[in-house]
Amino acid sequence: MLTSHSALQSRSLRPSRQALLREARDRLRTRVLASIDARGAIWGRCRGRVLESALLLCLLRRRGTHARIRESLVDFLHSADTAMLDPFSATLRQAALDVGVTTEASGPSEDHLPGFEHFTAGRKRVLFSVVLGVVRGRMPELGLTREDFAVDTRHQSWTVRMMQALEVLYLVGRGRHSEVEASSVSSLVAMTVSTPVGLWEQYVLGQLIALLAMAELPEMSLRVERGVESVIEHRDSDGGIPFITRMDVFVTATSGLALREMVDAPRALRPLGDFINRRQQSDGGWAFALGVTQTDVDDTSYCMQLLRSLDPDRYRTAIDRGERYLVDIQNDDGGFPTFAPEGCSEVTMTAAGVNALAPGGARWARAVERGRDYLMRFQRPDGTFERSWSGAHANAIVRVLRALRGTDGGRAERSLRVERRAMAYLTRAQNPDGGWGQQLTDASDPISTAYSLLALVDADRDVAREVERGVEYLLSEQRSHGGFDSPRPDSLGPRPLAYDVPALTDAFVLMALGRVCRRR
Repeated sequence: MLTSHSALQSRSLRPSRQALLREARDRLRTRVLASIDARGAIWGRCRGRVLESALLLCLLRRRGTHARIRESLVDFLHSADTAMLDPFSATLRQAALDVGVTTEASGPSEDHLPGFEHFTAGRKRVLFSVVLGVVRGRMPELGLTREDFAVDTRHQSWTVRMMQALEVLYLVGRGRHSEVEASSVSSLVAMTVSTPVGLWEQYVLGQLIALLAMAELPEMSLRVERGVESVIEHRDSDGGIPFITRMDVFVTATSGLALREMVDAPRALRPLGDFINRRQQSDGGWAFALGVTQTDVDDTSYCMQLLRSLDPDRYRTAIDRGERYLVDIQNDDGGFPTFAPEGCSEVTMTAAGVNALAPGGARWARAVERGRDYLMRFQRPDGTFERSWSGAHANAIVRVLRALRGTDGGRAERSLRVERRAMAYLTRAQNPDGGWGQQLTDASDPISTAYSLLALVDADRDVAREVERGVEYLLSEQRSHGGFDSPRPDSLGPRPLAYDVPALTDAFVLMALGRVCRRR
């Protein structure tokens, strides 16, 4: 069964390591608790990134304004760790720094998505090609038609408006201003209207692309200037521009679950639960941050799990509404999409939905069974799954294994085979330093190691040595302030581009250290 802990219990950490583990856990817990604000939330800021920084630099150059900001953006791009950049970001960085240097205009950016086989790949190639054309100042003829920018109601609001903005950028870049529709201009304006809680959907990338398109329309000059000032307000301390402004709902939910691993009195965490409870939206789901209206399965799953772990009676209404949201979004194939009914099912989102619904018992048993059947169909031969919104294979593995826990009947043996293949992958992927990277052969990082430990501590096999080595790696990586830094960002958006929310590393490492302490 997936719930046995005897193997791990039979070989505990050495006494000296146990004391160091508890000390490291307590220092990290203190840091996470100190980050909770008066609302009961953890801000979850997003760090600067090459894509958004290059776009703002391009916009400011065109307008000839904010000289000091332009200098800081150039410095940020020069300081980027090129070894950590994906091919597209590396190309874009160089294009932004090489402005004025004659280079060949690129066509469709097929080379910038190596190995990216995903249902969003077509849209990403359009995004990357248009953005590169804008930054280089020469929009190539990409042969794109209106159909290449069209999306339907199965996509989240960000995607719909982003593609409208990209269409305007492409058309004006090719000198086809007359083809820009009034509805597209209205959409651009809507994306750049700030709200009392920040940018539209807290989506800095969308704001920048809309502003670049509007900058080609003379009547929009004043709106562009206001939008530029709004974006500049969200610069990171290193001078870079982030992908989104913050992730306070998601970070609060995951951090709360991590704290719950070691806080026996859930009333102490009630401020976090109340914050999450207040953030539920009219459709019953949750979004990643305050001010975002687009709900999704991922945030809803974590928020429901936190509320249930703290006080299922106090938060019963919210939990019931969240369950209905998830059941309604489940697809006919048993899988769950990220954002909207009839969207493409995804493995990790399906695991998230199952994990949030399974505690509901018989009421949602059919939905849970269908979700589990979906999960067992999509494991790869090497034991991994599609990674979805995380760069780490272990993120998907730990969530799938938890979703399959408690499987019985004819499904039990299939579940066990899934677990064994996943465990074999994690054992094989562990590095000599005891940690794990995002993928096989990647250098170790704390958050990938945390995901791996969370999967291993519940394994039905003797993995005590792997767990001990993983803990030793984390102990060696703890910083003087008690927290952890992952050199390679874990979150992806737009997939496959990575972005960094540092608080998530602390949240999942704390969750792993707390779980190991409880499972000893």
